[in-house]
Amino acid sequence: MARWQLGPPLRLRRGGIALVAAAALAPLVFTATSSEAEASAGYTASFVPAEAGANSVAAQTTSVAVDAVTDTVYVAEPVAHEVSVIDGATGTLTSSISLSGDPAAVAVDPATDVLYVSVDTDGSYAIDIIDGATDTVTGTIPVVGTDLAVDSATDTVAATYPTADEVTLVNAATDAVIATVNTGADSYPRAVAFDQSSGIAWVAGEDGTLFGISETSDSVADTLSIGSGELLSVAVNPSTGLVYAGYSASAGDEVAVVDGATESLVTTIPTGAVTGLAVDPADDVVYATGDGGNLEGAVQLGTTWVIDGSSNTVADDLPRGGVGAAFDSATGAAYEGNFRLDGAWVITPATANALSPVITTAASTSFSTGTAGSFSVQASAQPAATFSESGSLPAGVTLNPDGTLAGTPAAGSGGLYPISITASNGVAPAYTASFSLAVDEAPTVTVPSSATFQVGSAATLPFQVTGYPAPELLNIVGQLPAGMSVVHSATAGWELSGTPAVGSGGVDQVQLEFDNSSGSAESSKITLTVNEAPSFYGNASGTLTAGEPSAVSVQAYSYPSATFSENGKLPAGVTFTAAGVFTGTPSSHIGTYPVTITASNDLGSATESFILYVGHPPAFTSAAHTSFSVGRHHRFVFRTTGFPAPSLSKTGRLPAGIHFRAASNGTAVLAGVPAASDKHRRYRIVVTATNAIGSATVYFILRIT
Repeated sequence: MARWQLGPPLRLRRGGIALVAAAALAPLVFTATSSEAEASAGYTASFVPAEAGANSVAAQTTSVAVDAVTDTVYVAEPVAHEVSVIDGATGTLTSSISLSGDPAAVAVDPATDVLYVSVDTDGSYAIDIIDGATDTVTGTIPVVGTDLAVDSATDTVAATYPTADEVTLVNAATDAVIATVNTGADSYPRAVAFDQSSGIAWVAGEDGTLFGISETSDSVADTLSIGSGELLSVAVNPSTGLVYAGYSASAGDEVAVVDGATESLVTTIPTGAVTGLAVDPADDVVYATGDGGNLEGAVQLGTTWVIDGSSNTVADDLPRGGVGAAFDSATGAAYEGNFRLDGAWVITPATANALSPVITTAASTSFSTGTAGSFSVQASAQPAATFSESGSLPAGVTLNPDGTLAGTPAAGSGGLYPISITASNGVAPAYTASFSLAVDEAPTVTVPSSATFQVGSAATLPFQVTGYPAPELLNIVGQLPAGMSVVHSATAGWELSGTPAVGSGGVDQVQLEFDNSSGSAESSKITLTVNEAPSFYGNASGTLTAGEPSAVSVQAYSYPSATFSENGKLPAGVTFTAAGVFTGTPSSHIGTYPVTITASNDLGSATESFILYVGHPPAFTSAAHTSFSVGRHHRFVFRTTGFPAPSLSKTGRLPAGIHFRAASNGTAVLAGVPAASDKHRRYRIVVTATNAIGSATVYFILRIT
């Protein structure tokens, strides 16, 4: 095939080391070679996780750079705010570099072992400078860069700024801005790549224009319109001087091949949307990668088109791809980021295509106890993968080597089973993904048949509730002792706990009902006994009617039921029972009888001072009418009999200036000065006398004269 032949480049290295400068875009000369390099017969595509031991479809990698001198690969991870460092010789993650924001692009200078990372911190961009020997951030350049490229021959960093239509050139030796180059209104410069042999930074514009920015003049030296679509990516083959640009248009997606010396379009190669390009100059192979075009299950795997540079044709396409690409000349491998997987693809020439496995199915499923279930774990792999798992599966369920998770979960196995599933096919590395099997099971409730508590003493009655999802308390049939409740904790499980309140002594039966999405269950009956030592409550007095059969009960909490006794003189005809009742027909001797009452059961005793009254109901002894004269002060006394002394109250309206006032001795006073406006009027009120035995009423008439 034909090779591009360059004369010896004479360059000016930025940073102060003077060399003889040659003109930008020096003519390129074709020479024939005796043997033409060709694309490999096949390729191995392997996945390198950016997080050790984990593959997450929620993460993403957006840019890749390779230092061929140290054989180190750098992968930008915006979600994790870091750059993963991969050993190119072993294809394994060695470390991660934490950043202050989301890395948008990475570029490396192999001559100085310095990594440049464009970081977006809440919409504010800057370029972090990282020492490749220590993986530490050593400085920051306040320049916006959505894509970066480094010319190690001149120590120059180029950074694109699409919304400003600008490309910034930075002296990497001093971190100073050399020039800000405008690419024209609405050109949206997106991707950038250096041709170090010519000193040209090639910039892909989203307006479909390819710009050549000269490092000699620090300005746009060349422009070439590819079409009305968008340029998404760019790369340069330093051996041939050809520029490759990923082009997307409504008519189709392709890679445009441009002669960098003549600034002319050589050809276009049909592909899909290419968001990353990398060139193997030794074998004249171009790796064109895109995130779309290969969706399997829940994972977007992307596509890589391997282009034979000698014929400008797609020699192979692999169902793996991403959003950025870089070539490692030390190992002959291409690296590509992936927007849906947390890691990078590594693509190496082989005798036939082979793909390391990637599990593509959902990370969870659910079975039910007693019911046969099946779930097929799928992986994209070539050759086909076999599957294994680590972790505990429920009894009755197994994972077959073909990826079939199947079986009938045994009774009592409800729960969540987190396991790891590994897919392997002999193409390194094997792929391990976290997986969750949920086994649904209706609730079962196991409770003791009985329990005994003590008023005032904290207590706990544990019981067992099984099922998945975790059952919730639906209903309590019956009455729990006051002060106690059914509670649940993550560590103690379900329990009836609390401190039975005073007055809760006794025996109750309860049933507990639980439910979840798989069903409900009710426990057997629990007999709850609450023992309580006696304690009195209610009134400490009572009244019997003289000469009439009557009874007064003493009130006390207790369980077992208390036995009552009294100490003191009782009225003739009255007795006190062991059940706590004063009963009988008191003699006509009205009076007050203070006694001491004791309530006892097996748990203790309590004593109360009690006053027993023997009395009779109220009766009015005063007149049912009176007269008050206008303009004069009058006073009328309502008088009653009865024991205990009644209390008096009235209903009805009184004339202005007249007031009703009750005393505590069974009397009330009607007093005041009637107004002239009420003369010749009559007022009717109802006066009621009440004591513990009964009440009496008088309908009273007040005349105003």
